[in-house]
Amino acid sequence: MYAFPDPLAARSRWKTTADSLNAQQPKEEIIQTFKDGRTRVRVLQSKAVSGSVRNTGRNLISHYIGHLHRTHRALGDKAFEGGEPGLLTNRVELAKLWGCSERTAYAHLEKLREAGLIESRRFRGTRADFEIYLSTEILFGRKEGEKRVESPVFQMPTAATPTQILQNLPLNNASINQGNIETEIIKGSGKVENRATNQGNTLQGNNNQGNTERQQPPLKPATTSQLIVTVTKGAGGTAAGSVDNSRPGKGQRTAAQRQAIFEGYLTSFWIYAKQLLYSGRNFSKIEENQALQEIAQGVYRNFNVDFTEKEWDEYQTELFKRLELAAGYYQRHADRYPPDPYSKFRPGTGYFCQENERGFRNTDNWLAANRTAYRTAYVTQRLSLAIRHLQQHPQGRAPKRLQAKTYLEAFRYLEDQMKKYGQNIHEKFLAAASAVSQAPAKTEGFTKRIQTKK
Repeated sequence: MYAFPDPLAARSRWKTTADSLNAQQPKEEIIQTFKDGRTRVRVLQSKAVSGSVRNTGRNLISHYIGHLHRTHRALGDKAFEGGEPGLLTNRVELAKLWGCSERTAYAHLEKLREAGLIESRRFRGTRADFEIYLSTEILFGRKEGEKRVESPVFQMPTAATPTQILQNLPLNNASINQGNIETEIIKGSGKVENRATNQGNTLQGNNNQGNTERQQPPLKPATTSQLIVTVTKGAGGTAAGSVDNSRPGKGQRTAAQRQAIFEGYLTSFWIYAKQLLYSGRNFSKIEENQALQEIAQGVYRNFNVDFTEKEWDEYQTELFKRLELAAGYYQRHADRYPPDPYSKFRPGTGYFCQENERGFRNTDNWLAANRTAYRTAYVTQRLSLAIRHLQQHPQGRAPKRLQAKTYLEAFRYLEDQMKKYGQNIHEKFLAAASAVSQAPAKTEGFTKRIQTKK
């Protein structure tokens, strides 16, 4: 697995390189003479790497390392077989990133190339876009000719697997609904009971086929501790059932299958978290065990939540989005790093601890804020588009479906759409629509204003 460079170590090596280049600059003595005859000798030394160029180099290192992480997530280790990929950019993008003019950005690139931070620059097609390759000696501390160090591939620890961790957790009494079938574990007995709500309905099949996160075992004959009880209500409402020990009922889950599903949730979450947040770190078997226990307790609440399978899938998707938000935060703030995934010195300080309000728990608020912002932007865009179509209707430039209606019909059609977004948006639409109807008709053509002298 590809080993990413350490941002702190890379910036430290860049600082050492810049200080070394500045120290090699020649010194010049200047004798300053005052009016009263006094003289003073001043020693001046120019800088090969100025302070602004030094800061630009630090920002470029952080941006380049973030580019390596994004490339690895998209293409994997194959993108690094021929060396580190170049950063495709241009002077306009760098000027926006560094907050300077395009000429200053180009001058800083030349200074960084002379200082040795930029190893090479290759133009792509035109003279506008080019690829930047940074020095591997500054990024990794690796001299020319040395082989690249590979990070060991992650393997699940044999000391404590997620299955062993989940076996120590309390028994889950969550109900799993599939169609008209309700499967429930009888608490304390390990038995599975199936209650059919309507005998005449067709039972639903397995809705989880093709889901890679659920690595469930094949159906096996139930043991004596997992008796499958099929209860069917007769005409009088009494239960007349039979015990089937050969196989589970259609649409049901055995305890082993549920265990495998929960194990898949836990394992996939931890692997994805390591790829996004701890890509440059190796964990021992003991640390793997502690991290899995912390995630099972702090993120999944030991799977003691009354969720259906569909709700667990939706929750797992939200967790992945929250991991991506956290990874984006630490990529934008290269000087900050996620804490250990488990409590190391003081309880409740691990990143995935439920008690840590500034850890992974806080990403739930980030996800809610992102959804609110997206909803607000989407509704605002729909409102602006409706007003624009209303303005274009008298001029015959509205969409065909809307232009085929009369102005009143078009107004009512758009009003019905705006009502779906709430009373506030509806009132804004009515206010804007009244202004459109009262606006004077525009005459297409050339208009020239003539000012006369008073």
